[in-house]
Amino acid sequence: MTSFRQRHSARARLAPALVALAISLVIRAPIAAAQSAIPLTIIRPDGVTRVLAPAELATLPRLVRRADPRDSVRTFGGYDLRAVLQLAGIRTDSLRGGELRRAIRLTAADGYAVVIALSEIDPTLGGRRVLVADEENGEPLPLDARPRRVVVEGDGRPARWIRQLTTITVLDLLPPPP
Repeated sequence: MTSFRQRHSARARLAPALVALAISLVIRAPIAAAQSAIPLTIIRPDGVTRVLAPAELATLPRLVRRADPRDSVRTFGGYDLRAVLQLAGIRTDSLRGGELRRAIRLTAADGYAVVIALSEIDPTLGGRRVLVADEENGEPLPLDARPRRVVVEGDGRPARWIRQLTTITVLDLLPPPP
């Protein structure tokens, strides 16, 4: 049987940890909600900008993919980049002619950007899967990766797996021939 003093002592040691946990949850909840509400901007090659609200993205089929960045298997949930681009009116399959000169620039909130050839994601050409993820291991992305993370399947190392994705720009890399 434990004495009153032992029980009181255990509670006293546990109280600061519980207070710290409660404060962190109160602070994180509004930040997480605000970051999950950040829209995704897509700029087409013709200069037209389409801003996709999270509710629009939610109409797309969700995918769950296992990935192995740096020898740690993780599961990511989100949307196929092809479907996201199609939602903005960009053709992503059976590309021909000038469409083969296009690239996708994926830009993070801090300005960091990576490029993927549009033909890489065409299922009739490269067939590479690129996931616009908003979940990792069944949970919302960590705060430093929100609102979205790019997961490029098949990359030998996760160099193009940018965090904090906010803008997708589809570019014509070369001018049309004269």
